[in-house]
Amino acid sequence: MPATVDKHLLKAFIPGVLAPLMFVAAFVVPAHDPKPNWLPAAVAGPMSAASPVLGPLTGVKMLRVRSAAAAADAVRDRDAYGAVVGSPRPAVDVASGASFVFATMLKQAAMRAGIAPANIHELAPLPPGDPRGAVLSLVVLALLITSITGAALAMVHLPNLTVGRREIYVAGVAALVGMGVTAILTELNALPGQFPAVSALLALLVFAVALIARFLIRLRGAGGTTLAFMFFLVMANPAAGLASAPDLLPAPWKELGPLLPPGAAGDALRGTLYFGGAKILLPVLILAGWAGAGAALNVVADRRVRASATGQVAQLSPSGAPGTAALRVIGSVPPSRHPGSDQSRQPAVLSCSACEQSELSRA
Repeated sequence: MPATVDKHLLKAFIPGVLAPLMFVAAFVVPAHDPKPNWLPAAVAGPMSAASPVLGPLTGVKMLRVRSAAAAADAVRDRDAYGAVVGSPRPAVDVASGASFVFATMLKQAAMRAGIAPANIHELAPLPPGDPRGAVLSLVVLALLITSITGAALAMVHLPNLTVGRREIYVAGVAALVGMGVTAILTELNALPGQFPAVSALLALLVFAVALIARFLIRLRGAGGTTLAFMFFLVMANPAAGLASAPDLLPAPWKELGPLLPPGAAGDALRGTLYFGGAKILLPVLILAGWAGAGAALNVVADRRVRASATGQVAQLSPSGAPGTAALRVIGSVPPSRHPGSDQSRQPAVLSCSACEQSELSRA
């Protein structure tokens, strides 16, 4: 008995200690000190004018452009996070919608270099209800958690949805969630418009995450829920860089984040909300690819689970018995509530379609 207790104690104790440490490390390590990691910034005019601003910001990749207008276009087209213009007078373009963190860094560097606040231009302002650009990361994190939880609940209450019906169910839930979340953010004045596009992107994120989570749960049961949380929360969400920017994260998070659902969704949402849809095709395709992969993997998981169940039933049945694949458990009878009854529980009843058909033919 003590050995059994110790074994179960270790199984609960070790994950109970390791899980919080992994979550904290995953969230804190890549984001605790954001720094430019080959982050592009446009430069128009002589480099001598840009160096006092961008020089102290190590890790910035300078993109030379011909004019102040070309520098602003580079920012609006999402080729650069900001711009420094050297002539006819020193000026700086920032885009808080791309990254509030880097926009703040660039503003501070410009003022230290002696550039007047009037010459610091905001090209992608944040809405009044989200002055620090925090809403995007909060919304995506909340949707990741609830999408995984919703997939787990669906597996409990709707475990045998067929192909097609399953996708319709998940798509319906995702669409309602996308519209509902967008309505809340609009009411809070935390979105600069684009209601249909934002609703569709949020719905696509929920759809993809729920299907991937459902696949893992279908294969591994309760362990699949843990795997889904580990994948989306411990790995994918911190790598998305939604609280700062992917180009402010160290490797390998910078390279990995845009390829995973939270990063792709955040990239597409930023382009939609603040840059008129610039450079959103690739992240939308990545997000749709995850959704398609989730649908396909669920088909594979369903077939594998059915094949495994059929094999187990065949092993339990007598050799040569017809219809053995239909074996099922009817249930168990609860203890009798009559006074004086000493029955603790009746055994489960096993039935198979072959036996039922035989009894009917005898009758």
